[in-house]
Amino acid sequence: MRFSRARVPAGRSRQQISTVLVAFEIAMGVVVMSGAGLLARSFWGLINVNPGFRSAGTLTALVTPNPSVAGLLAGLLPARRASRVDPMVALRYE
Repeated sequence: MRFSRARVPAGRSRQQISTVLVAFEIAMGVVVMSGAGLLARSFWGLINVNPGFRSAGTLTALVTPNPSVAGLLAGLLPARRASRVDPMVALRYE
């Protein structure tokens, strides 16, 4: 009984793909960590820069949107757009 040649490399190709993916993940991790280190170094340098004005009497404020309003808008706009589509056209492309 002879085995086809297509079946033998299938296991090897999966192992090769797995090895390539692991190597790619490690390389991407190195790139991300290098970028994070450069970002931290730049931020540290930015903290120590003189802004050119006295910031002792400066008033700052932080304005954040209400999460429920943001969620409502994020759901309402796509729902409104989807309500204008003919159901048969939508099902045809699904």
